[in-house]
Amino acid sequence: MKILIDTGAQHCFINQTCLKNLDQLIYYRNTPQQFFMADGLNEIKTTGIVHLSISIGDATTSIPAFITT
Repeated sequence: MKILIDTGAQHCFINQTCLKNLDQLIYYRNTPQQFFMADGLNEIKTTGIVHLSISIGDATTSIPAFITT
């Protein structure tokens, strides 16, 4: 799977459709939240948070990502 990495972002997001293709996910919060884009008008609704294992070359790290609908 190809991903976009924004090193300046405060939060990470993943669409729930993409999660169906991944194994060994650890959900640690199922609290719905909403975020507003920088324009203050558009919003992103989330259903929870999942830990994602990200590998770049030989380095692997785990990051929390909000699940979007």
